[in-house]
Amino acid sequence: MGAALAPARFNALPAAQHRAAYSKDPASHIERFDNTLHQRRGRFVRKTLDVLTLKI
Repeated sequence: MGAALAPARFNALPAAQHRAAYSKDPASHIERFDNTLHQRRGRFVRKTLDVLTLKI
C-alpha cells in the first residue's frame, strides 16, 4: 500500500513551490537556538529544585 502512494506523496507540491520552513525567515535559526536554551534551562531548574527538595 505504501509503495502505491509514494508517487502522490512526492508530487504533492511543485518543486518551485516546495520550500523548507526555515528558509523563509533568516532569523529562524536564532529562534530555534533560543527555544533550545529555554528548554534546557527549564530542565536544569526542575532538576535543581528536585535535588533541593530531597536534601530538606
